Amino acid sequence: MNTISMVKVSEILKEKGFKSEFCMTGGNTGTIYIGEFDTEGNAEFSIGPSNYLDDVAYFGEVCWGIDGLEDAFYYEGTEEGFTEENVANLVIEFMTKTKEQN
Repeated sequence: MNTISMVKVSEILKEKGFKSEFCMTGGNTGTIYIGEFDTEGNAEFSIGPSNYLDDVAYFGEVCWGIDGLEDAFYYEGTEEGFTEENVANLVIEFMTKTKEQN
C-alpha cells in the first residue's frame, strides 16, 4: 500500500504560500490544518487522517475539506499517483475553487 508523508505535504503547501501545520489531533491521529482558525477553533481547511508519530498517510484513507464540516473529498487517483506533490496540488485546487464560490 502506498503512503505519503504529511510533514512533506505540509511543507509543500507552505512553499506554495499557504499557512499549514501538521498536528496530532488525538489517539496518534495526524491532521494538517491550513489557513486561519475561527473562534470555534476550526481552520479554514484540513487534510487527514494519518499516523502522527510515523508521519504516514495511507492511499485510500486521505481526504480533505473545510475543517469542521462532515463533507470530505477523498483522493481518487491511482496508487502510483498518490504522492505528496499531487495531494498538495489537489488540495490547493479544492481550496481555490471553494474560495471562489464563497
